[in-house]
Amino acid sequence: MVKKNKSNSLFVGIALVVVIVVVAIIFLSSGKSNDVPVNNTGSSSSSGSSSSSSSSSSSSGGGVEYTVLIKDFTYKPGTLKIKAGDTVSWQNSDAVQHTVTSDSGSELNSILLSKAQKYSHTFDTPGTYAYHCKPHPYMKGEVIVE
Repeated sequence: MVKKNKSNSLFVGIALVVVIVVVAIIFLSSGKSNDVPVNNTGSSSSSGSSSSSSSSSSSSGGGVEYTVLIKDFTYKPGTLKIKAGDTVSWQNSDAVQHTVTSDSGSELNSILLSKAQKYSHTFDTPGTYAYHCKPHPYMKGEVIVE
């Protein structure tokens, strides 16, 4: 009987440690992201590289890169004003897949982005570019290029 109590105590102790580790991971990964500069620009592409929340920074190529975070089934920020020649990158932070798809035309046409995947596009022509997520059409955003 004494052995059984010791193994029960050991099991409870291990389970408690596992719960604490899982809660710590969830807490650290769900924290609010701050605006952090990103230093890569480029043409339309998708990759598995990671980035941060909506932000901007100058690059050696002359344009500025902005990041739109896809989180909680929304684009953050929903509306972004930039200058011609700037690049916007969308990074999916949700556990489900999303796209960045033009409402009209084909300017924006990402693949299904899994968590942590990124899609980038450089806007060369002024205008308003409205977009949505194909699987979740209620998710809407726009880029205003001046």
